[in-house]
Amino acid sequence: MTAIRKRLLLLAIIPATYFAADPPAFAQNLNITNDRIQFSDGTQQSTAATTTSSRTINVSPVVGDGVASGQALLNAIADITTAADASSNFPYFIVIEPGVYNIQTNSITLPQYVNMRGAGPDATQIRGKPSNGADPVLLTSGDGVISDMTIRHRGGTGTSGRAVTAAGANMRFRNVIFHVANSFSSSATLTALSTAGGTNLVLTDCQIDIDASSNGGVATGLAVSAAPSGVTADGLTINVAPGVTPLLSVGIWAIDSGDIDITNAKIRVTPGSSGTAAVFGDQSSLIRIRNSVIEATNGNFALEGSGTPIHVLASQIIGALGSGLTLRNCVDGNFNSIP
Repeated sequence: MTAIRKRLLLLAIIPATYFAADPPAFAQNLNITNDRIQFSDGTQQSTAATTTSSRTINVSPVVGDGVASGQALLNAIADITTAADASSNFPYFIVIEPGVYNIQTNSITLPQYVNMRGAGPDATQIRGKPSNGADPVLLTSGDGVISDMTIRHRGGTGTSGRAVTAAGANMRFRNVIFHVANSFSSSATLTALSTAGGTNLVLTDCQIDIDASSNGGVATGLAVSAAPSGVTADGLTINVAPGVTPLLSVGIWAIDSGDIDITNAKIRVTPGSSGTAAVFGDQSSLIRIRNSVIEATNGNFALEGSGTPIHVLASQIIGALGSGLTLRNCVDGNFNSIP
């Protein structure tokens, strides 16, 4: 059999469909335009280089140098402020590693839509004593979550000491210690946490401590004012125990505020020379204390509702009521006056 006859015989046994006009199913027509490929089924794919923008910023301490560590934290926050692109759809997350971050006389202003997380209150500590006595160590701008750290005002010569001012809407704090420590000038106003700008403040498993000294000062653990500023707290511990007897000593001070709902709290306040109240509410929308323990000193107010009654449910008052310890304008769950 010649080579030609062999080829003719081979063609005779190949199916005719092999020679169909349409290409095999696996073949596709590609249309390439600039940086885009379009397939025959209508799908497209870009060949352009992609760029990403990190939303997470890690801050590491400088070992053995709290001031340099504090500057690293300030630089990280300044970079976000410069970028000016944090938004509800593009929030930032600052992760602060274990260490002491001493921002010295600076005050941190955290932009809106920025979250901060430490490694725990004992591990991550932000410390400062702003040169302007009215400035807090940390001022928020709203729509953020701060967790797992200690924020401490280290004292100074100013007439005001404030650890955190929560401004802007929808601020949340989890597992945070707010602390005012050391000594201040006479008659200083000491506040661990305050609200501003109508914020809705949510506190979960947080702690407020004031053990600083100021002759004739005013010490307030949590100060809430300017409705509609309101607070919801679960698992809050407040310990206002200045190093020397203050003029006034208050655990929670609410003036013309929105609703305040406190659950599972422990509030302890040592006496001031002029007045003391574990909780003082003046013309606020609603103040409700539930499942909590309140410890005050005889001769002072445990709870005082001025203008607006304080609702007390399933809570314990430690102190000898009727022997100088007073509840004023307080009601139970059925709005019955107590005690």
